[in-house]
Amino acid sequence: MEKISDIVIWRDANKISEEIQATVENLDWEENSSLKERITTTVAEIPCFIEKGYSEKENLVEALDKAKKASQKTRSLVYDSFIKNYLTKEDFDYLYNELAHLSSDIGKSKINLLFPGR
Repeated sequence: MEKISDIVIWRDANKISEEIQATVENLDWEENSSLKERITTTVAEIPCFIEKGYSEKENLVEALDKAKKASQKTRSLVYDSFIKNYLTKEDFDYLYNELAHLSSDIGKSKINLLFPGR
């Protein structure tokens, strides 16, 4: 079995997770620390679901479903943070687009598992 660090989708998920956590850590959340906590918790779940799926091969498709849902939820929370003026337009655009690409890549990984050679 390959190491989890060899799995491209996990590396991508881990990278965006670290970027989002670093970005939100440096923001002034005033009275909305629960939004910050939801973002950091949800984004951290993405690589965890992928890692769990690859370590338990029989549940990989389900784990990728959970990772994709977590990435979509994180995207929604990033949007909410932007609307509430916690994120700059530049940070929002970058993080939102990275999460959209990640979600798409997770979906492609799932399709490749279900339909090999496609």
